[in-house]
Amino acid sequence: MSAKKIIIAGPNGAGKTTFARSFLPEGETGTFRMGRKRMKTKDISEAKDVDLRGSMAALQRAAESARKTAIQTDTGIVIQRDGKLVRIPANELRKTTASGEEA
Repeated sequence: MSAKKIIIAGPNGAGKTTFARSFLPEGETGTFRMGRKRMKTKDISEAKDVDLRGSMAALQRAAESARKTAIQTDTGIVIQRDGKLVRIPANELRKTTASGEEA
């Protein structure tokens, strides 16, 4: 499998590394190169900033809210799964919600 290179740009302190770490697939680790400096990934729950520590929970709440809204309005949602954008229609969301699975 070839390595993926993704560029995330922004000013110092904007949260580029924290963002990148939080979206790394679960169970995977990686090395981020910031200019010439290499940084090992850490779990976002270990962030010093309390807001950053809570950001994953906030994203999960937002995702759940999007699912509920999509079901109520009979519209689909788009997620990223295995590096690809996937549209999930409302009827599939209803099925996964009823069975307790995550879409």
